[in-house]
Parts: sequence; structure tokens; C-alpha cells
Amino acid sequence: MRHHRRAIGTLIGLAALLAGCGASTSDTPSATSDSGNWVGSWATAVYGPYPAGPLTQPGAAPYTAQFPDHQAEDQSFRMIVHPSLGGERVRACLSNALGDRPLHLTSLYIGEVVAGPTVSNQTALAFNGEPSVTVPVGARVCSDAVDFALTAGTDVAVSFHVSGPSGPMTWHAEAFAVNYVSPPGVGDVAADPNGAALTQLERSWFFLSDLQVQTDEGFAITTFGDSITDGAFSTPGLNHRYPDFLARRLQAAAIPAGVRNLGINSNTVTTVRDGGNAGPPGTQRFADDVLRAGTRSVFVLLGTNDLSAGVPATAVYDALVDLAAQAQATGVYMVVSTILPRNDPPVPFGWDVDTDEPERRALNALLMDSTAFDAVADVASAMASPLDPNQPFQPYFVEGLHPNSLGMQALADAIPLAALLPPPYGDCDRSPGG
Repeated sequence: MRHHRRAIGTLIGLAALLAGCGASTSDTPSATSDSGNWVGSWATAVYGPYPAGPLTQPGAAPYTAQFPDHQAEDQSFRMIVHPSLGGERVRACLSNALGDRPLHLTSLYIGEVVAGPTVSNQTALAFNGEPSVTVPVGARVCSDAVDFALTAGTDVAVSFHVSGPSGPMTWHAEAFAVNYVSPPGVGDVAADPNGAALTQLERSWFFLSDLQVQTDEGFAITTFGDSITDGAFSTPGLNHRYPDFLARRLQAAAIPAGVRNLGINSNTVTTVRDGGNAGPPGTQRFADDVLRAGTRSVFVLLGTNDLSAGVPATAVYDALVDLAAQAQATGVYMVVSTILPRNDPPVPFGWDVDTDEPERRALNALLMDSTAFDAVADVASAMASPLDPNQPFQPYFVEGLHPNSLGMQALADAIPLAALLPPPYGDCDRSPGG
């Protein structure tokens, strides 16, 4: 059956429930075991290979990691992540999506962050019972389940050693977190909870793609977008991206939902910027990034970079409709956002107000009138000036495009939770293909 929807005006109806949603209780397909489903507590979009990738804030911090020939060489990594859903059994997933040879990893651990590279409760990860793993070219592998008390909102570290030269490295350029790496050739120091040899700082996540919890009742919401979703201009370590604020809303309401952040700086929904520096376009990466790890619903904020690259509103709309079709075919509920107002200068992000602003308004009109999506959230209105709906509310923005911390909070607060949540927390659900 088709699921009719109405646009959600975020300024006047944050708690409004959707009419006509399906009543199925079927869950999104995910990896299962005897004691529950695997659900994403943290995730990032991987691309590359290193150093291909957008760097919004070059030189913003003294990052010092060294990678001769753009590859890891007998080095250990400690990647810091911020889980959004707690649990007692966890697993970590690592990716060699952009590699040209098998990736050999040893000494894999998860631990609670104390300060800097220091961790406590360091717990070994195994793969089919083994303490090491070889990740095939183009593949992602997940560890065995391990008993580990994961707390939502408390940073954890996933540590591992790359033995030998890694070849091209799969990564996520902008973590907006400080991570730790040993110098080349230092060897396997991943087991040291103090991280004494992890002396080099890194702004990016390498190889790590997911942290998942095993749960009977939990589910995941995926946020899918560009630099605004990724958290551009966020202060490293503060976790002030709008998906972080969304996760805190869910935690405060005692809703067992993880929030997976699949944003990529400079990303587009069409193929206009298909390439390493912007990541794969949304239509190409949607299935792999979104339709897994217990995702029940997806919030899509994507398209502004297409408009600034000269893609007409109709083509951006068609690409977003393609995402909706992919989601609906697998039972994932999709809420699409209107495109935020912006008044940033033409350099460096390419916005031409004379040509691009009419297309933004046209795209938003298409979205608000559409029946192709499960729901449309008019987040643009919540981020606009009260004096002019086509201008950003300046206290919410860094430079007229990217929200600051206050704006990230406002954006998260403008997302209508009922549109993203299955019963009993919301009223929208359906079975695959419905």
C-alpha cells in the first residue's frame, strides 16, 4: 500500500503525527543472532582512499599523524567515537572498501575513554574467535559479539594495529574528534591502555565504519547528508553535530534508538561531483550506507551542493525521489528535509544567489507539494530569519551556510520525532515493499 503523508511545518507542528501510516511491525532486515538484532550505535561514511576527501577546516588543530606513501606502515590506531545507543554486547566493523590489497589487522580492542589516548576496561575483539583479521579488498567485516557495557553519550575507543604496509587507506576525513596514531614502524602498541606510544594526533577516522549493539527492541535512525550532517566547523570532541543533538533528544525521551551519522562534506545527491573529494553521490551510496545495521528510518538533508554546482531543482528532486524508492522497497521510512536558506559568499562554496536561490526555492516547493516521500520536514523554515524566510537566521550560522552549535541544536530540535519513530514511540511503520 502507499503511505500518504503531509508536510510537517517544524515551526508549528513538531509533535504532529502523520496520518495514514502503515501498521506493520516488520523490522528492517539486519544481522541477527539468538539474542537480538545488531543495531547501529555509531557509524561513519567511508570513502577515499586517503588523502582524497573534503577537509573543511585545514590547519584547525595541530594534527601530526604521518603516513609515508599515503599508507599505514606497522602503526597502531586509537579511534574515538561517541555512541548513541547503549547495550551490553557490542561489535565493531572495519572497512577496506578502497583498498587494493587485503588489510591485515591485529590486536583489536574496545575501551572506555578516560582522557586523551588513555582508556579503561580495554576489552579484546575477536573475529571468528581469532585475535586478528584480514579484511578482503572492497569488504567490510564485523567482529564477534563481545560483552562490553556501552553507554550512550560516553566516548569509547576502538584500537587496532595495521601490520605491514596497508596500501590505500579507507577513511573518513572529518571526524571532528581527536584520534591517536603511533608513528610509522613503532609496531603493535594497541593493547596499551595508556596509549603512551600513540603520540601522533589525527582528525580523521581510518578503517572503522560502525559500532553496533545487540538489542531486542532498539533500532537505528540514519542521518544522511553533506557537510551540515557531517558536522562542518564543529569543535573537535564536543559532539555538537545535529545528529548528536538528535541522539540526546532520543535519550532524554528514553527511546531506544541509535543515530547513525552518514554525512560527507561536499556530498551531493546527484552525480555532479562523483569523486573522492566529495565521496560517492547520494544515489550511489544510499543502499550501502543507509539500508543496514538495524536502520528503521532515515532523515535526508542533501541537495544544496548540487544547486551550487548548477544542477537544476528538478534533477535534484528526481534524485531525492530515487532515494525514497530505495528506502520504501526495503521498509525503511524516509523523511526528507527542505534545503536550508543560505547567504554565504560565492567563495569558497560556490553559492550564486542570483541563479541558485531561485532553484532552492523551486526545489523546496517541489518537496513540500510531493507525495513521493513518506514525510517532508520543513526544517528550512526553522532555520530561517523571522524577518525573511529566504534568509538564514544569522545567530544559527557560522558563515551563512553551516550551522554553529546553536544552529545544530535548533536543527535537531526541528526534526519531528514522530515522523521517524515506529510504534509505540511514533505511528509510522510498514513492511518491506509496502
